[in-house]
Amino acid sequence: MESALSGDLAGLNYALGAFQQRALWQDALHLLHAMHSRIVERDAKSFGVVLSSCERAEKWQTALLVLDELQTHRVESNLIIRNTALSAWAKGHQWQQALAFLRDMPMCPDVFSYNAAISACEKGSQWLQAMALLEELETRQLRGTVVTYGAAISACEKVEDWERALLLLCTLSQRRLQSSIIAHSAGVSACEKKGQWLHALQLLVEAEEQNLLPDVVAYSAGISAREKGGVWEQAMALLQQLLQLGIQGNVVTCSAVVSACEKGAVWQRAGRFLLQMKAFQVEANALSFNAAIVACAEGQKSFSGTG
Repeated sequence: MESALSGDLAGLNYALGAFQQRALWQDALHLLHAMHSRIVERDAKSFGVVLSSCERAEKWQTALLVLDELQTHRVESNLIIRNTALSAWAKGHQWQQALAFLRDMPMCPDVFSYNAAISACEKGSQWLQAMALLEELETRQLRGTVVTYGAAISACEKVEDWERALLLLCTLSQRRLQSSIIAHSAGVSACEKKGQWLHALQLLVEAEEQNLLPDVVAYSAGISAREKGGVWEQAMALLQQLLQLGIQGNVVTCSAVVSACEKGAVWQRAGRFLLQMKAFQVEANALSFNAAIVACAEGQKSFSGTG
């Protein structure tokens, strides 16, 4: 650190950048403060690099303290710094502060500004605000990215607005933007939550056609959709596909399979799969056990009735 302080501002900023590239946010922060104590005039680049280092490390509160320090010392910020601060607000789920910060920006926000603000609203379950920001972005004739629409679709998923989620996915396609597994998974989940299992399965097919490798979230939603549709064989088939891809299932995935077997009146499979959950390193929860118990009880009734 002492050797770094022996250079000029350009050299010190270079050192800050090196810390940023190596994800050493604490070292970057210490150097920024050491510069001040040694009466080295810091500029927007100095603060911007440290702000970005903290934001990337998910240290959003520290990042915003750096922003406060920048403003206290009357260092003129730029759009990149402002967008980084917005991203920090988003990661902290501080949607109200993010919106206020967006409105107070002295320069015109760009698509990255809106992406961060929409993400903040999505994380704060403020889907109406997210939709309003998306509309505002389009009114300004800014071209949204897959990140823009992915955050908006996730906002719709949180309030189970499957129709709007599908509409946004269609907009992605119409604007020739390559979708992401995050956007598709959110769409699948939105459809699954409202019992639209056919739409959920169609989205999974589309994801495969677009060479998007579904993650455990997408598969869990797909299995749950098939469970709600009463097609236990398809739920099991989807589980096998997940395992063949080497994706580790979770308690949501496995519970949906047990529940699908219960609804399909295949109680033996439900009980067997409940025991197999340990092999997947997944702890069964109350939902899993309840589904298995109901399946076995129904199976006992059928067995007794035939005896």
